[in-house]
Order: sequence, then C-alpha cells, then structure tokens
Amino acid sequence: MKNAVIDEKKENKKEKFYMLSDRIVKKLFTTGSKASEDFLYLIISKAIKVPIENLKRDFKIMHPQIALNNKNINSEADLVFENDKIYISLEINYNDYKSLSKKNFSYVCCLYLRDLLPNSDYKNLKEVYSINIDGFDYFGQNKFIYESEMIEKDLLISRNLGVHYIDINLEYLKKLGYNNITDELEKSLYIFVCNNKNILYELYEEGSFMREFLKEAEKLSSDLDELLYYDKKKLDQEMVYNNGKEDGLEEGIEEGEKKKSLEIAKKMLSRGDNLDDIEEITGLTKEEILKLNS
Repeated sequence: MKNAVIDEKKENKKEKFYMLSDRIVKKLFTTGSKASEDFLYLIISKAIKVPIENLKRDFKIMHPQIALNNKNINSEADLVFENDKIYISLEINYNDYKSLSKKNFSYVCCLYLRDLLPNSDYKNLKEVYSINIDGFDYFGQNKFIYESEMIEKDLLISRNLGVHYIDINLEYLKKLGYNNITDELEKSLYIFVCNNKNILYELYEEGSFMREFLKEAEKLSSDLDELLYYDKKKLDQEMVYNNGKEDGLEEGIEEGEKKKSLEIAKKMLSRGDNLDDIEEITGLTKEEILKLNS
C-alpha cells in the first residue's frame, strides 16, 4: 500500500455511506459476479473456519424465504446458503433494535427445522450458522468477532445442538482505522464502515476482487442516488405553491411526496426492478404500483 496520508477525521460527514442499505448489499452479493462470490466465500470461510475451496465445491445459495410453514411471518432472511451438512444465514444488521435478536433467532429456528421430517430420528439435522455483520458492538467488549452457542450457564459446557452464532463487529473496524488493519477479513469488511472513496481505493489493490467489488458497489450506490435524490425543501415549496395551499403546508407536502414516489416507481418499473423493492423504496402499496404498470 502506498504511504499516502489520508486524514479520516476530515471525511465529509454528508457523503453517501456506500453500504448503508442491506438492500444494496443483497443486490451486490447476488449479482453472480466473481468479485461478489469471492467476497462472500471469504466472509463465510473466515467465520465458520471452512476452506474456501470446500465452499466453492459444494455450497449453493437458497431462496431467502426459508420457512416451510406458510403461516410463519418475517421468515425472509438476507442471504442463505447450504450444503449437505450445514445451513448458513448471513444477515446485515446496521442498527440494533429491540426485536433484532429474536428475528435472527427465528431464522435459525426455521433452518433448524427444515430437515425435521415425519419419522425423523434427529440424526440428520444440519448444523446452522448464523453470521451477523453488525454495524454495532453487540456485546460491548470491543472484539472483532464474537462466537456464541447454547451453553450451561455456570459450567460453560455446550449443549451441542449444532447452532452457532458469529457476530462480526463493524464498530471495531471503525475504531481501528484502516492504517492498523492487518487481517484479510478486516481489510475486506472495511468497505462497510468507510465512506471515503480515496481510502478504499488505496486499500484495495488494482486487480484484486475487492477493487472490483468496490467498483460494483460504487456504481449501484450511484444508480440509487440518481434515482432517489431530490431536493425535499424545494419540492415542498413547489407543491405548496402549485396546489394553492399556502395555508395547508402539510397537505401540500404530502401530495408532493406522493407525486415523487410515483415518479420513482415509474422509473423503477421501466428498469425492470421487482415489485417488493419498489414497494420498500417508495412506500407505495403494491396496488398503487400495479396501477402504474397497467
């Protein structure tokens, strides 16, 4: 790496955080490009301590809707992989909230029960790994990786249920700073915490899979910015004026935001984006979007 001096403290705080959305990450990780596959293999290999060659040989991606029972709610994980022995759920958690742990545990339960068929003897249940890439320090102990499983509280003896949690602490990397990174996994995951393009291009050598992954991330982030950006204050003022609602500011703003959502939905439909993504981004209902499509 070149010895260029880059002051991270002078980063523009308003600059777009490249990987801020798990929606962007999921799209990047499922493009099928060699760079995204290599990055995924590296994360999983380091987390569960399985050689990358083994992952490439027999792991496959699953549909994220992992519950077999259609009555289960919120059972669509971020990314799920399997081979004939284990399941892996990979979750992107940028913010901590009250029900996060329970939600991720529900994914583990869904995967654990997938092979529990009628007349099963419990011998062929696959092990389940829950890999969580966290934008916060889950245990507050300033460790990069936390590994958890169900154990006896006082004796610290494992119950050997075949369920494993790996929490990767991105907050640790943010505090560490890129000049102190030595580990390959730390170096690769730094893309999640750094919004300084110069630092990232300095960190990832030309020709490396991370340099290619960075280019893909930059393009996708730029595309979404171009699609979604608008001057909210200007739009509010224009809509209030155009609708003759100087005394009805809230109503004018609401109409303006609805109009912009419809414009965004039209652009996304023309690009061929799927209905769920359009609904999530615009806040419109599926019925409203389908009316535009027709």
